[in-house]
Amino acid sequence: MTQIRKLGAAVVLGAVSTLAGVAVAQTPSAGPPPAPAAAMPPKAAAPAPAKPAATATTAPTASAAAKSAPAPAPIAPVPAPAPAAAAAPPAPKPAAELDQLKMFEGSWRCEGKQPAGPFGPEQEYKSSFKGKKDIDNFWIAIEYDQKKSKTHQMPIKARGFLGYDPAAKKYVTIGADNTGGWISESSPGWESDKLVFTGDGSMGGQKVSFRETYTKKSDKELTWSGEMKMGKDWISVGNDTCKK
Repeated sequence: MTQIRKLGAAVVLGAVSTLAGVAVAQTPSAGPPPAPAAAMPPKAAAPAPAKPAATATTAPTASAAAKSAPAPAPIAPVPAPAPAAAAAPPAPKPAAELDQLKMFEGSWRCEGKQPAGPFGPEQEYKSSFKGKKDIDNFWIAIEYDQKKSKTHQMPIKARGFLGYDPAAKKYVTIGADNTGGWISESSPGWESDKLVFTGDGSMGGQKVSFRETYTKKSDKELTWSGEMKMGKDWISVGNDTCKK
């Protein structure tokens, strides 16, 4: 009996121990025990990306087309039209009025006289006068030379131009001499047989008003008279009679 009790106790204790182990094994540290693998539903597989349906011709993507397309040829800049060239002004021509001075052309030999006055006693002299077209025929160049003599120790030499000013509609003359003097004069033109120039200049370092009168005697003879203004009066500085 004693052995049967011992055996029964051992069996009971073993069973209790077994149950306790099973209970311990089935008690998780947190939450219910996981279901057996066989009882878990299978995970759904991620759907594969849909492939485009195959067609007879698949259009390339924009990036592919851009890579395969040839680069456009550079566009050459269009040159701006050249500005129209301004028409060149017509070349100037000598004034037709210069024909009125034609008689001054050529070589002249003159007999002159300087009256007594501020420049000394009366003196007689010989001189030459030459005129020719110059500076592309726009002017008549003048050369005037007195000859030195015992009674004329200070001969005058002068150079100048005769011309026409279309703007002022006047004849003009400019000149300089071997004493440092100069003149600038103008004239309205011939009045009958006289051509009178008036203007200003310098003589002996002082400003003076001057007047010159040409008188046509014939195509081969003319006279010249020079006057200088002293105060309110005009005084003669010389007279020449010239012939071709």
